[in-house]
Amino acid sequence: MPFYRIKTVEISAHFDPLKDGWSGESISIEEVWAAIDEGAIENRNWNDAKYNFNGNSLESKAFHVNRIATLYRSEIKDRIILAIEPLDSAHNVRIHDGKHRFAAAVIRGDEFVDTGVLEEECGDILKLFPSAVEMEEA
Repeated sequence: MPFYRIKTVEISAHFDPLKDGWSGESISIEEVWAAIDEGAIENRNWNDAKYNFNGNSLESKAFHVNRIATLYRSEIKDRIILAIEPLDSAHNVRIHDGKHRFAAAVIRGDEFVDTGVLEEECGDILKLFPSAVEMEEA
């Protein structure tokens, strides 16, 4: 898997971290700021927590909001994993792993995020993300 440092704003142009990928529910910035102000803590990751909600979308949404708030305050800045799927002449960019971390990075105003890009037909990464700088595996 190739690794890149990419400007956050370039990824956001393809993937809105508050509107995309939350089981059909958008998250408002106000909800996240309220959770940050309240000191909300959610230390479980989605893979550990997703089976606990039994279809309860309010509990699921609260988990996502609180997880973003927790990561906003955190020093954890692990790589996010992008999947880039060709769609005719365009590309569909989705975050395969790290949606909460990416949302926190956007809210914090991080200029860059470190990413891994799944290699299945990812095409020319520099056409999608002109700022991308290849990194060595860490």
